[in-house]
Amino acid sequence: MAELKETIRVTEAELADIDKEIVHLKHDYEAAQKELVQCRHEISVIDVEINGLRLCHVTEDDEDISDDSASTNFLKEVPIQKYDRPDLDVYTMKDLVSATLERENELKQTHCNLTAIGEHRRA
Repeated sequence: MAELKETIRVTEAELADIDKEIVHLKHDYEAAQKELVQCRHEISVIDVEINGLRLCHVTEDDEDISDDSASTNFLKEVPIQKYDRPDLDVYTMKDLVSATLERENELKQTHCNLTAIGEHRRA
């Protein structure tokens, strides 16, 4: 009988420990849920910022006669393309870096793009 009482006591102690662990896990879960909501909010804010980014490049007037006159040129804002994960799955990181550098070199051909590229990298 004493052995049975000891087993019951040990089992009750283990159940109390399990209950404490459950409470602890519930607290961790709630904290993780709050953090997840915060992360999702931050991601949506970043998405809005990305969608608002623009690169500028000089576009010559149609009537411009290759005189490189600044008075006949104007800045044109070009949206930065945002890629979603499925769009990127077909590319390796090497492909993406190569394409980015190639596009950057194209943009560097125009002086005003250098500032935009620098600002974009700092962001």
